[in-house]
Amino acid sequence: MSIFNQKILSRVLLVILILLFCGPSWTGLSVFATHSNEYEHEENEPDQEEGEESESKRVDTNTKSKDNRNLDSSALSEKQKETTRVKPNAKSDFPLLSYPVWKEECGSCHTLYHPGLLPERSWKLIMEGLPDHFGEDASLDSVTQQQILVFLTQHAAENSTARKSQKILKSLSSSDIPLRFTKTPYYIHKHEDIKPNVYKRKSIGSPANCSACHKDADLGIFNERSVKIPKL
Repeated sequence: MSIFNQKILSRVLLVILILLFCGPSWTGLSVFATHSNEYEHEENEPDQEEGEESESKRVDTNTKSKDNRNLDSSALSEKQKETTRVKPNAKSDFPLLSYPVWKEECGSCHTLYHPGLLPERSWKLIMEGLPDHFGEDASLDSVTQQQILVFLTQHAAENSTARKSQKILKSLSSSDIPLRFTKTPYYIHKHEDIKPNVYKRKSIGSPANCSACHKDADLGIFNERSVKIPKL
């Protein structure tokens, strides 16, 4: 046999050996890969009936949630009918204070202004001028007057931990002695968007009537989100 024929025969044998040993493996791998892909596809594809059942459950759940929300709203409405007052809680901008003499003597004539709205020097001057209290005679006996003065100065802006009290103090110079909270730079800045004619509305009357817009002013709540300005 010639050398040329031997080379050809060797190559043919090599190809046959490659096909015998490698060919089946490649084929098997290809078939396995194909079946695996089909299996994954079947696993990932949701069953139609199961999907419809799940969707039905979601609809039922959403309906029940809406019904529960409606029930909660109805219950809340009933509670709101019982009381329109906000319960004292963390929303308060000032510490809640309860002093019967102060409430009776001051709150019976006007909004009960929290002591933290003014500095000590302001309260002292206000209490000294009760015989001419903004055009009215609000005179008290000396004992009652002193009791209220002590209470006001103890809880004045300088002695308050409320952030608003500190902001009010920062807006004042050391020589400022405002007799009205509405005359403090802090108040003026906070209400600069309120037009003057708004205060002339019958239900408001003047800037001093805080509770006209801040319904829970006597609870120390002046949150801007709770403000409701009367239209008349």
